[in-house]
Amino acid sequence: MLRKLSRACLVPELLSALLLLPGCDSNNGHDSTQTASTVSQTTSSDDGSLQTAVSAMQEQRLTFNNHWSMQDLDDLNISHSLTYQGAPFTTWKNDYDKKLAECTAYSGQQINGDTVCLPSKDAIFDCSAGSILEYGYDCGAGRPADGFWGKEPLDGVDYCCRMHDMNVWGPSPYSPMNACGAVMCLYYATEYPAGAVQAFPEVENARQCIYDWAKKLCGPIQPQPPDAAVPATMINP
Repeated sequence: MLRKLSRACLVPELLSALLLLPGCDSNNGHDSTQTASTVSQTTSSDDGSLQTAVSAMQEQRLTFNNHWSMQDLDDLNISHSLTYQGAPFTTWKNDYDKKLAECTAYSGQQINGDTVCLPSKDAIFDCSAGSILEYGYDCGAGRPADGFWGKEPLDGVDYCCRMHDMNVWGPSPYSPMNACGAVMCLYYATEYPAGAVQAFPEVENARQCIYDWAKKLCGPIQPQPPDAAVPATMINP
């Protein structure tokens, strides 16, 4: 990206300089009008690439599983023995819309009794039942369906569920430490630009529900105070 942006800034100046070099005038067999046209086309092409790059950087997005610090763990009363795993997972709006459509198409299919993918409108929002919400490809007991381990997660919430299923923070799916990892994965989410979370209502609803479930299982390591709830709005970096 930096290479392309740098090129977009430098090409017009370099080409303008070349027009002034000896041997580039009409007396040496070169058509200055055609050269100027080429410069214009090249500059226009680079300007288009720059605009595309700028538009992409401004696209609405959410990032989950941001790196946390010891102070972050203290803020949620979680043991310092919990270590960061995986990587930040960013959900871009345009890509998410395509994945949501694909998930919706899979929502009516089952493999060995497990629904392949559940968008929020088909999810079971009953966190009080004590079982994890069925959402996306990975969230929910017994999921993902056979053959869908290699499927890219629907979004950041689905990614946190996959990390939990893989026991990256603890020895088993029912380990309190593994649940605490899911809490941190879901809690420190960021949005860009400000207010972008409103473009992902399904993601935010699932995040709230699964966070509440994970927090209950995380409790045995170090009790969670009643006010340690998921923030109402995401952090704007």
